[in-house]
Amino acid sequence: MVSGSSGAGARPLADRGDHHDHLTNGRGLYLAGARGSLLWGTRYEHRNQRGPVAHGQRSLGAGGGLCALRFGHGSYRRHGQRGRQDDAGGGFMSGSFVVGLAPLWPLVGAVMIWLSGSLPNVREGVTLVTAVVLLLLVASLAPAVMAGERPAAELFEVLPGVRLAFEVEPLGMLFALIASFLWLPNSLYAIGYMRAHHEQNQTRFYVCFAIALSSAVGVAFAANLFTLFLFYELLTISTYPLVTHAGTDKARRSGRVYLGVLIGTSIAFQLLAIMITWAVAGTMEFT
Repeated sequence: MVSGSSGAGARPLADRGDHHDHLTNGRGLYLAGARGSLLWGTRYEHRNQRGPVAHGQRSLGAGGGLCALRFGHGSYRRHGQRGRQDDAGGGFMSGSFVVGLAPLWPLVGAVMIWLSGSLPNVREGVTLVTAVVLLLLVASLAPAVMAGERPAAELFEVLPGVRLAFEVEPLGMLFALIASFLWLPNSLYAIGYMRAHHEQNQTRFYVCFAIALSSAVGVAFAANLFTLFLFYELLTISTYPLVTHAGTDKARRSGRVYLGVLIGTSIAFQLLAIMITWAVAGTMEFT
């Protein structure tokens, strides 16, 4: 076993067989261990309200290894080889699960709305239930974010270093709360308006609105530029049918201008900026 100390508050590693991992809440963090011939690594970052942050990078192979340390300031996160994860636990409704579910839940609702399109009462009931569940999911993350944590989840890695991932920080939390809260009164108003005016394509409207809410939450929770760009483009495309909902020549003309401006500028400026950032910094992660 390899162990060490830094100041009086540090303690040696406890013997745990083939793996040893010790994180003090004070002045030192030391790590050592071995798992046969398997090479593995993880980065830890920890903060409490009164203590420093300990960052440790470990890379252990056959025979063991020693963790390097540095101290700084940051919020509580756990970073793995495949991305960041919430370290609050692996339960079914853990922070990571909710962060990953919240942007995708309105997409599930959109499918259910489309399937129930021939039954207006069911369709509108699904719309309201989807809105309420999204608000509860987003609101459930607020206490952890207010306490300084950064719940995170990774869906998949598109290319090495390019991943679809979410991480919740205070400003994104505020944006997602506002968007998810407003979906409920907006849906109530839309149901009354659509029925009173006998609007055409009501199912399409509710489906596209649900996709737009998914996109808005995805933008709010984006952990990197790739995720932000993807959900921003989805937001633009999903709101096009809302802009042209009236179906008139004027509405369709306005929709074409809408798409031209948003997609044109996002490709000419945002995508270009992302590529430059990737070339210069070697990463698209928000820090």
